[in-house]
Amino acid sequence: MSKLDLDSLALDDWMTYIDTEVREVCISKQWQQQIRRKWTVREKPVSASAIDDYEWKLIPTLEPTTPPQPDIAEYFGTYYVLNLERLNARFVLQHDTFRVGIVGPAWEVTTYSYIQIGAISEETPTRLRIPQRGWLRDHVRTLTDRFGPNQFSAT
Repeated sequence: MSKLDLDSLALDDWMTYIDTEVREVCISKQWQQQIRRKWTVREKPVSASAIDDYEWKLIPTLEPTTPPQPDIAEYFGTYYVLNLERLNARFVLQHDTFRVGIVGPAWEVTTYSYIQIGAISEETPTRLRIPQRGWLRDHVRTLTDRFGPNQFSAT
């Protein structure tokens, strides 16, 4: 198999797909969501950002009736993070680290689940294809049912 044409990933198409899938999970669970650029690319101009410079936060609310907070990231501090790794053709969902320990020798360990995409375009065999609607949503829903959110600093 030839190398995937990673630069062919259209930012707008992938942003729309991922945002829609994450939004559907959050609506079904009555959670909040947020899109942000990764900390590691904050110095890069937004116009130069690729799809893998972004990440989606899935933020469980304290109660289903809790209204959205003005600064939800600082308010909760407990959430999942989803992003796309182009080089490995997979999504990465960061979830709880409770089973490896919050304080102690395993402090630096973070728990991830990988969701391998593996769909290649029939028209262009070297181009990664956006999965069908609901595919990512179902994977993320299953993983968030299985694992709790990660604990992040509220600062």
